[in-house]
Amino acid sequence: GILFLSSYEPEFKLDESNKVETYLQQESLIMRTGTYKEVLDFRLNNEIPHNEDVENESLLFFILTFFTRFLVEPMILIGMACAKIKFFSSPDKEYSVYKKLTLLVFLGVLFKSIAQFESNFSSMLYTLGGPLLSVGYIGAFALFYHSTIDSKYKNAFATVGKLLLSNYLLQSCIFTFIFYGYGLGFFGILGVVPAIFLAIIIYICQIILSQVYLRHFSRGPIEILLRIWTNLSGTKNPK
Repeated sequence: GILFLSSYEPEFKLDESNKVETYLQQESLIMRTGTYKEVLDFRLNNEIPHNEDVENESLLFFILTFFTRFLVEPMILIGMACAKIKFFSSPDKEYSVYKKLTLLVFLGVLFKSIAQFESNFSSMLYTLGGPLLSVGYIGAFALFYHSTIDSKYKNAFATVGKLLLSNYLLQSCIFTFIFYGYGLGFFGILGVVPAIFLAIIIYICQIILSQVYLRHFSRGPIEILLRIWTNLSGTKNPK
């Protein structure tokens, strides 16, 4: 794999004079009509160009790149810490905290919305909006899960979580097939609203599929393979 990547010659080169506009046009075309090899080539060998006319952009880009890892990577550790202290196991005690975390959804949406208007801080606001939205979604889901809604609806989400890795990979395969050129090629064609409805429909299908699957097995297929690989030994009965 490493030898293949090192010897790989890019087929698509960006026209430096057109910069961002050219990049977006070529990205849309390649993602929508390209083969798997062409899509991979574009992702590996092209980066989003930067507007050299923006004053101090290089410094801002460096700061943004440097601090992004401190915004994203700790999320895993924060999740582990929350599980260890059972942050989501005491809803009566933590309910007010869930509400405060939910407010971050609005802040994240605000940052990402402002970022749509080009300025010196667009990239920074857009990047900050992601982690804020993630934490806000967690708070909103905690509010939902510990609400008075019927438990059977809550358990539906739990089934997806039990097959987390398998569902994640399945979802990736489904959406790349729908949007990329080696599938249906809907990249850049579906609007935001249709895409949201499509995501909801596919997620509901995954909930149903997960419920059916868990009637027969306790672990997902990828989870079983990962367990076998980790322990370097199989299991006679993966149920």
